[in-house]
Amino acid sequence: MQRQMALVAGCLLLGSAVLWVVVSSSGVGSAGAVAPAPTSGPALATWTATDLVPGSCAGDVFVRHELAHTTRASDAPARLFDSNGSGVAADDLDGDGLADIVLGNLEGPNTILWNEGDWTFTAEQMNDRSTRTIQLVDIDADGRLDIVTTHRGAGVAAFRNLGDRSFEQVLVRGVNNPAYSMAWGDLDLDGDLDLVTGSYDAELDQQLRSTFLFSDGAGVFQYLDTGDSFEAERLAEDSQALVTALLDLDHDGLLDVMVGNDFAMHDMTWSNQGNGSLVPIEPFDRMAAHTMSIDAGDIDADGVDEIFATDMKPASTSLEVISEWLPLMATMDDLDNPADTQRIRNVLQVNQGDGTFKESGERAGLDSAGWAWSARFGDLDNDADLDLYVVNGMIAAETFAYLDGAEIVEPNITFVNHGDGTFGMESWGLDALESGRGSVLVDLDNDGRLDIVVNNLDSPAIAFENRKCGGAAIEFALKQPDTDNTHAIGATVTVVTGDQHLVRTVRSGGGYLSGTPTTLHIGLGDRTTEYVEIRWPDGATTTIDAPTSNTLYEVTRT
Repeated sequence: MQRQMALVAGCLLLGSAVLWVVVSSSGVGSAGAVAPAPTSGPALATWTATDLVPGSCAGDVFVRHELAHTTRASDAPARLFDSNGSGVAADDLDGDGLADIVLGNLEGPNTILWNEGDWTFTAEQMNDRSTRTIQLVDIDADGRLDIVTTHRGAGVAAFRNLGDRSFEQVLVRGVNNPAYSMAWGDLDLDGDLDLVTGSYDAELDQQLRSTFLFSDGAGVFQYLDTGDSFEAERLAEDSQALVTALLDLDHDGLLDVMVGNDFAMHDMTWSNQGNGSLVPIEPFDRMAAHTMSIDAGDIDADGVDEIFATDMKPASTSLEVISEWLPLMATMDDLDNPADTQRIRNVLQVNQGDGTFKESGERAGLDSAGWAWSARFGDLDNDADLDLYVVNGMIAAETFAYLDGAEIVEPNITFVNHGDGTFGMESWGLDALESGRGSVLVDLDNDGRLDIVVNNLDSPAIAFENRKCGGAAIEFALKQPDTDNTHAIGATVTVVTGDQHLVRTVRSGGGYLSGTPTTLHIGLGDRTTEYVEIRWPDGATTTIDAPTSNTLYEVTRT
């Protein structure tokens, strides 16, 4: 039920010069004070509050729903890079207040699942296929989220949202190079959305052969929006970019660039110097060797994000599991050199609050999760601590010819945050055995609990309905009408509850090949929120005092 509307000004009590001193209590977070990103003064905004009404609960259980979509490979079992699968995104495409789902496909069309409420969906096939990444971004600034995709051996395509559950394909002028992964955000702080893409050169070489060998169009590209077109700048000539992410690594209010590479090619990072100027940096002492997924989240409530990246490492030391992995591991020994900064394991980069990071994956209990693809942070039990969901599995005719169906079958893993910097595994009905690839965490039924959607390979996609009991939450949907960044990508929301600062950021994507909902979810447990500060992409701030839990706040900057 919609309850109220108010006009609020940012930093009414604190002002824009306030310094938050936040100290981690867990021992793995920042070691000292963390200053907020620079602000540019208050921003006026209106907001509406709508009740989030939890439905029935069933203890520690998620309920499985099979979806009307299956991502197919060209062959059965999948060969070569078809094994990599496709992504998924979810957000409100038709303006009815319910998040819809878009699922990528390889040998068939992509599917839009229109959310009709009560866990029913209407399936519609798109005129798009061979899809890798899917993200939902308002590229024409009309207030409606459009569908943007990358493709197997090709580039970026965009489908403009016409507002009546229909789309038309449009040209993204100036974006002409091959792209496997991508991320959107305002890199030069001019108010519009820029783009970074990365190619997957191994696939291009396999598909295009001599055409790729004698071409000069692959690598990592930054595209700055100039109004009528995008202006391209090549950041790297070669890449195996399974994932591209835009994150504020040094907390200076500027989006930096991370590219996670496959095949032991070192991951790449660029620091944003302002005006879209990017400088290569190496902020991490340890990285994954085959980075498949990157997601960021504040796991210790100290006000700064940690970064998690997935790789391949058996999640169990049981004889059955190790016997399946041994033939593969024997071919990879030379790639796991202790002297190398990249190792074959998941990594958790813990932010020290000063632009540096400490790799703590093993200490946190997160270094091994199987053949891990997409990993997403989210508070799955609404206790105010971010949990982590990892989807697993691999089908590869060449790699696993010695296994039935050439498939290594592993359960998806739920890592529950203990609140002390460590995580433990739980089932919660989420340990599906399908070969998962892309994933998204999203509140599909507006009950204040995060649900999960997984796009599998050669098995139907799955939605997991969150029926867990207990805990409260608060959600925020930010809008900037009459701007070129209508859904405030790059904005952060900080929920202050006593000594905790729970931070969430609006991003275009995360995990592996997948989008991120623009509505932010923050679990509260039994905590009372003192105030919320919204930092808009340009640094202006809006403060809401004493917001109510179990409420969706739709905040519109005026």
